[in-house]
Amino acid sequence: MHARAWVNSGNADLFGFCCADSGAAASRASVFGVKALSGFDAALADNAVDAIDLLEFDGRREERALAALAAGKSVLLSAPFAGNAVSAEKIAQAAKGASPLLMSFEPFFFYPPAMKLVEMARKDVVGRITAARFRTIISDKGGWDEYLTPDFKQSEPEAKCERDEIVRRELFEKLSIAVKILGPVAETHFIAPPSEGPGSAILTWKNTAHAIYGCIELNFCPDMEIRSAYDSRDDNVELTGPSGIIWLTRGASQMRNEPAIRAYRGENLFAYGNLDDDWQRGYDACADHFAQSALSARNADIAPAASAAVMKIVDAALKSAANKERVAVSA
Repeated sequence: MHARAWVNSGNADLFGFCCADSGAAASRASVFGVKALSGFDAALADNAVDAIDLLEFDGRREERALAALAAGKSVLLSAPFAGNAVSAEKIAQAAKGASPLLMSFEPFFFYPPAMKLVEMARKDVVGRITAARFRTIISDKGGWDEYLTPDFKQSEPEAKCERDEIVRRELFEKLSIAVKILGPVAETHFIAPPSEGPGSAILTWKNTAHAIYGCIELNFCPDMEIRSAYDSRDDNVELTGPSGIIWLTRGASQMRNEPAIRAYRGENLFAYGNLDDDWQRGYDACADHFAQSALSARNADIAPAASAAVMKIVDAALKSAANKERVAVSA
């Protein structure tokens, strides 16, 4: 999906692939008709490479991000932004005032229905939002439906992520949206999911602003068949204000045949069915925004400092799960 985003971009071209597995890099490169580079160092040394979309999460993220910036390459970091808050702060500091651009890759934020959700929240469509609920269902079945995406180019099966990696990614992705809507988080309480098999996890938090709370619910349902053109997952969001509710009803999946954004205000129900709700559009828009920002030397909508601040909340949540108690978010 990242590769397709660069192919679809009007401001960048997909140059090539590199990864620890040279065979996998060659396989992906052949599907998209681009180069397979011998490794990360080769990508840094190639003057034709302007930017690096860093997806691998093997403990060397900070090292690679800093090396790419030092080599004059702009950098996109797939979620989560870093391995922990300390590493995130180092990356953010290195990116501060640097001419190459560094940004967190957040397709959910650039997904058109999610952008509409944020816009409606900021415009107080249902009044000042006082509660947010994010729910994600992740399955091992369904997804990558050839009927829904007949032109999808995939060189190999998706790599299976470890449960803790999925949890960190999900927390970072959802909290990034929550902070944009509700502001800073003061305190977290997280009940972690089992390491494998079916089960659920829930994160609750209290915002710094008075009387604003939120929760993220992660459900691992390995036997649920999820109809989706992309990942076998289902995302939805509910924002509550004093005069109504706003729902984002789906992300990647096609489980519900209804408009992606609905709102209830007063006695009226509104549906926004004219939004482009193709999940790939979030990837496309994120990549294109990054490329436009890098070309124009302007700040991106997602600042490294903001991503580092979200990593502090993720760290607090994971500490809460380990200690089985509420944990304050460090300043």
